[in-house]
Amino acid sequence: MNFIFFNVWTASEMRDQQAKMLANARQLDAAVTACVTLDPTMANSWKLFFEQLSAFALEIPVYLLPTETSEVLTTGPRADLLQNYQAELVAWQKLLASKCALNLPDFAPPTDPGATQQAFKYIAVAGGFVASAWIAHEVVKGIGLFKRAPT
Repeated sequence: MNFIFFNVWTASEMRDQQAKMLANARQLDAAVTACVTLDPTMANSWKLFFEQLSAFALEIPVYLLPTETSEVLTTGPRADLLQNYQAELVAWQKLLASKCALNLPDFAPPTDPGATQQAFKYIAVAGGFVASAWIAHEVVKGIGLFKRAPT
């Protein structure tokens, strides 16, 4: 998580991360199903989490989709939720590894994108703001909203 600057996520990056997370969760689910030493309460808790994670991972992230809430740009909150699900999946893997013999690779926690990639995204966002300000200026200038009255 980046506390100084925000991370810029594209919809394609979200789809890639969701697919990777879902593949990891399916591997863990198969291992949990095969585990005979797991108590039913924990198995049910895992199944509930797996169903929620799967439903989230199958949603398609998009930009500028007005929803029934006031959310317009959906990838920001979705990226936070994705990172939370990824962290929970890692925690579940560690918990279940103590109860069952898991032969799975360690599900690495989410990594931040490279500095160069983020720098280009910051430049693109800043360019969008500058372009919007310039367009607003030209529109205001064109309609003569702030013209001085003749003296």
